[in-house]
Amino acid sequence: MKVGKNLILLCFLGGCNWLPYAVKNVYSTPEEKIQECMFRHRLQKIARTTFQRIQQEQPTNYSRAYAKGFEDGFVDFVDRNGSGDPLAIPPQCYQRDVVRSPEGQVEIEDWYSGFRHGVTAARVSGLRERVIVPIGLPPRLSIEPTNAEVVPGQMGEEAVPLQIMPTPVAPETQ
Repeated sequence: MKVGKNLILLCFLGGCNWLPYAVKNVYSTPEEKIQECMFRHRLQKIARTTFQRIQQEQPTNYSRAYAKGFEDGFVDFVDRNGSGDPLAIPPQCYQRDVVRSPEGQVEIEDWYSGFRHGVTAARVSGLRERVIVPIGLPPRLSIEPTNAEVVPGQMGEEAVPLQIMPTPVAPETQ
């Protein structure tokens, strides 16, 4: 009982500066992760729909690995600003012992081909440009002097703008 009271007292001795962080960790962070997961799910759905449309337009018998690669490439390009290059190694599901066979190698190559195709389809769709959140530009430094930077001349001469000189650096002593 005494330990519990001391623990509660110790928590409040730190002040209230930890409280906003605790609230953020408990409520905001999981909500952000849920929103991110929902967004990726929507992108996967769009990728599947796009792949189905491509299959209808060009009736080709694509493998399941190709379809998975297409979806991964599409989502990677749109969500993670992918460069269009596939990962250096295939996903974990293609690295298992079961697929280290000639058929498994074909599945890996299909995944890579599908990934590249998905990136191309995402690039053509223009979805990446619609997903990017615009940010404001940082403030630019003024090149023109303001009134506060003008030094009046002597005896009725024109005002001369201040020249900002670099800060001198002390030479290193040896």
